[in-house]
Amino acid sequence: MPEKVTVFSIGGCPHCSKAKKHLEVCGIGYVEISLDDYPQCRKGMLEMAGKLSVPQIFVGNKHYGDAEKVVSLAKDDITKLVNNSEEVTDERLKFPDTPPVPPAVASNRKTESAVIGGKSLTYMEIAKNLENNLNRSEKSSGMTAYYNVCTSDSINHCMHTDKKDKVVDTLLELGIVKKVPKTTFFRLTSDSAPNVLNSYRKWTDRVDPPMTTLKCLKTMLNEIKGKYKDVQGKIDYLSMTADDKWPDFLEATCELQGVDVIKMPPDLRKAFVINCYNLFITVAFAVAGIPESSLKRLAFFDDVKMNLGGLLYSFNDLENGILRGNRKAPFHLSVPFAKGDARQAAVMPADKRVHFALNCGAASCPPVKQFTKDAISLELDIVSAAFCESDSNVLYNKSKNTLTVSQIFSWYSVDFGSSSELVSFLASATRGEKSAVLKTAASPSMKFFPYSWDTDASQAPVYKGSRSTEGCGCFIS
Repeated sequence: MPEKVTVFSIGGCPHCSKAKKHLEVCGIGYVEISLDDYPQCRKGMLEMAGKLSVPQIFVGNKHYGDAEKVVSLAKDDITKLVNNSEEVTDERLKFPDTPPVPPAVASNRKTESAVIGGKSLTYMEIAKNLENNLNRSEKSSGMTAYYNVCTSDSINHCMHTDKKDKVVDTLLELGIVKKVPKTTFFRLTSDSAPNVLNSYRKWTDRVDPPMTTLKCLKTMLNEIKGKYKDVQGKIDYLSMTADDKWPDFLEATCELQGVDVIKMPPDLRKAFVINCYNLFITVAFAVAGIPESSLKRLAFFDDVKMNLGGLLYSFNDLENGILRGNRKAPFHLSVPFAKGDARQAAVMPADKRVHFALNCGAASCPPVKQFTKDAISLELDIVSAAFCESDSNVLYNKSKNTLTVSQIFSWYSVDFGSSSELVSFLASATRGEKSAVLKTAASPSMKFFPYSWDTDASQAPVYKGSRSTEGCGCFIS
């Protein structure tokens, strides 16, 4: 018998996962239409649901609601609802008979290997062995303490070799280890820049088109995350980083060291930076940890970085430096890129819509979407409408002339202008009745919803602040 439930979803969406898990636990079959694979189906979903966010769930030919509404139903109630519904006849709810959008495919990489102890080993076989088994510790030289370092003897012991095999020279040539300057110590490259998320290795391989690289990374990350999601869509970040594929993912992120944001055309740069930010928030939660206080959050968004084209960018640099025209981040005294900073060449005119596209990992952030260079303006309009049409983000009480909005509009008030300019923007960003009502609002009293910093983590490390490798600080070389 054909399934009576249709779920419109996107990859990596925790709300989609939560809804699907609940249906599965209740024994309800469904047809899933991925808007990543079939973007042409978004038009039909919008026509029938009048909603731009995902997931959107249909029972029979009728729109039922989002994840929250579906999850609120007990098993008996949802079973009764489905059994009493009609068969699906609307063509917009049927699984497409056309091929999906082809997945991004990385081009072939060169093979890196070395003969060690009489065995031919690949780069990742050597790197994983050292990462899992090499004894690293804190050691001192002079007045400086060095963290996560080792000696040549400990490297030979781990690789079951001796000095005459010159294994350390081989590992230095491959870039798997680095010599700590002015000492006799060595350090794994993967340990050398703990605040830089894509520093597992120094990238020396080919570099694919930037959006292809990001799509491949997203696919790899979603496959790993999927193993550690519970029925509520929560992720066990601690277990995720212990997965056998996690080092391979971290190594693959290093390809972005060869991606020069500055040289990108504007639309590609905007789409790339948004997608990069959203991807690496998940990586940061797993590697650096989740901040649990306001002060730690300020440090997190400033100190955790990515290497893009040989330049380091924090989350604040991506958002406030590049996407907001080099404006001050909330609660900061200076702009991200000072005069003479090479990264100023990446700065773009401020676009207020990016606030509805960036996902900082908190419950109150916009849902993650995949943005494209060819449709970035339309996609930003869509996520703006999805955010502003939600009563949990924008709510106007006409009888009291009170407008309650997300804290985002307070933190970034310089982007949205005065109260009247904000109301005008909200009226233009929304549709239907909400837009019509907002157009009648005259000098409303402004209020702000509490902002939820809850995340999608069931377990995760706690962010404790900037991590250096030496007592005197950490520098990238």
